Amino acid sequence: MKVRVVLTVDVDPEQPAEAVSQAAAAASCPTHPQASGRAGDEKYHTDGRCQRHTEMSTDQLRKGDVVITHGMRVLLEEEPRVYPKGDRTVYAFDGRVANLEEVKAHGHVPLDYLRTHKWVDGQGWVTDREDMWQIQGNELARWTVER
Repeated sequence: MKVRVVLTVDVDPEQPAEAVSQAAAAASCPTHPQASGRAGDEKYHTDGRCQRHTEMSTDQLRKGDVVITHGMRVLLEEEPRVYPKGDRTVYAFDGRVANLEEVKAHGHVPLDYLRTHKWVDGQGWVTDREDMWQIQGNELARWTVER
């Protein structure tokens, strides 16, 4: 199955071609500038592609990377847990949602999904964190990453 994607970018006809190319790249990037709302992100787009974000597979992710998923910027806080699964390997990272206030305001995901719990003697199960998201997948899964 083939899908055609049409991108519309409003540009000033007096702008040089390079500026038009950068505007098109910014509009096609999954996080710039419309999704992120961060002014100035268009400067990361040159040669028709995003210079700030790259796509990579789960096995290429590392501690300190920021993964863009479901409207969240997830900072990977540790090296992955690795699980061999047949002829593939599953990688699982715990991460902190770096744009938590934005996620809460826009309801990108149910807030219960961001909570972890732990057992405390005398209290029972208590909320441990309210900003955690897991990134997991094998080497076939692809992610948009800030490095």
